[in-house]
Amino acid sequence: MTKMLIMLFILSLSSLSFAKHHEEKGKNFEAKKAKAIEVTDKRIQGLQKLKSCLSSASNKDALKACRKNHKSMVKEHRHEMKKRRAERKKNKK
Repeated sequence: MTKMLIMLFILSLSSLSFAKHHEEKGKNFEAKKAKAIEVTDKRIQGLQKLKSCLSSASNKDALKACRKNHKSMVKEHRHEMKKRRAERKKNKK
């Protein structure tokens, strides 16, 4: 009888621990989701600027300038993401 009570106690503690861990994961998910939406919005804004520039371009040189400007923006974004990734790796260790 006491063995069964001990087993039930252990099982109840493990389920509480699991529930707490699951709640923490949910919060982390929401933060990741918000960040993904933010990054996607930035990309959409960049593409909209490119589209606007391309639409208003009147010659080949203007098209080239639009693409060059967009490419530099993408490179800047990529560099920023690499920095963040490096910081996360550094903080993990």
